[in-house]
Order: sequence, then structure tokens, then C-alpha cells
Amino acid sequence: MAKILIVEDDPNVAGFLSTILRGAGYLCASASTGAQARQLLDADPDIGLLLLDHNLGDASDTGLNFLQALRQSPSHQRLPVIVCSGDSRGTVVSGFLGQKVSDFIKKPFRPERLLGDVQRVLGAPGTPVAAPSA
Repeated sequence: MAKILIVEDDPNVAGFLSTILRGAGYLCASASTGAQARQLLDADPDIGLLLLDHNLGDASDTGLNFLQALRQSPSHQRLPVIVCSGDSRGTVVSGFLGQKVSDFIKKPFRPERLLGDVQRVLGAPGTPVAAPSA
């Protein structure tokens, strides 16, 4: 089963996201910075979806900067990403859409919306995930 990596600097929000996803049967891991997220991605080949916040607590460590760098890596170019952020300025949203994210969910959100998007990307928990096509 694919694992979801939650990249969120607010421990309360990360815990809330994890509770929603684990309650629906998904496996999760969490990182509070881009550097931690990259370490987990490089170490765990089972991560099949990134749930990414834009504001990571440091102006130089934004979700968009992290994703742009991640897309340069051949092993992570096609990793599905759902952005979950309270920052919905046009420049931020268009920047993420330019990185081919699966969706952009504005905080606050309904848990059903998040679960619907996750299921659309990964399938129901326990469903085998097909390798991305070339």
C-alpha cells in the first residue's frame, strides 16, 4: 500500500491530517520541513503521495520551493502531490499548478474533500497502485 507523506510545519494541522487519513485506512508519515520531507522520500520508496503545505514556517522553505526542487529529481518528477494550504494567492496557486499538482485544497477544508482527492489519486486503502506511465 502506498504511504502518504504529510509536509506541514504546524503539528496540530499535521496531526489532524494524519488522523483523517489513518482513520480512512491510509498509512502516513510526517515532516515539518522540506529537508525532512526529502530525507523521508529518499529513504522510503513506498511513499506514493505528498500532501504539501505552502507555508513551512520559514520564508525560504516554502512548499512551492520544495516542490520545484523535487521535480528536478528523476525519481520524484511524477510523484502525485496534493497541496493543502491557507495561502491561496493567485501567484501561489498558479505556481503549484505549473508543477502539475493533483489538486490544491484551501484551508480550512472539509475532511470529505481531502479524502475524495486522496482516493482519486491513490485509490481506496489497500488498492494496489499502478506505476506511473512514462
